[in-house]
Amino acid sequence: METISPRDLSNEQQLDRLALRSQLLKECEDFARGRHTLEPTGPEHLLNILLHELMRGGDEPKRAARNLRSLLKQAPDFIEEGAAMVRKPERVWLAVMEQTVEGGQVLPEGVGQFLGGAGSQRGD
Repeated sequence: METISPRDLSNEQQLDRLALRSQLLKECEDFARGRHTLEPTGPEHLLNILLHELMRGGDEPKRAARNLRSLLKQAPDFIEEGAAMVRKPERVWLAVMEQTVEGGQVLPEGVGQFLGGAGSQRGD
């Protein structure tokens, strides 16, 4: 990113570049501190991504259905990888994760309904 000249970017692209750079720096700092070993955030990230695709689904339902199917196929591995990284989970974060999973159970049902309406496939 440092090799990209801000002069070659539009104002919007420059803002996107700065936002991405800031996010990457924060995530690198969090990783160096070992935050990923304490906070089981995988389920929350997965639910947020599914919700995002559902919200965008009205514009292009076929694309959204394809993305949702792909996400759902990758979800078990994503959750397993995230769980393997958690070494010393904080009790508060575990409670938050458990509440997130309990509250998010309605989301897979919504995904199922969306896929049914977008032309269900045998694997659904």
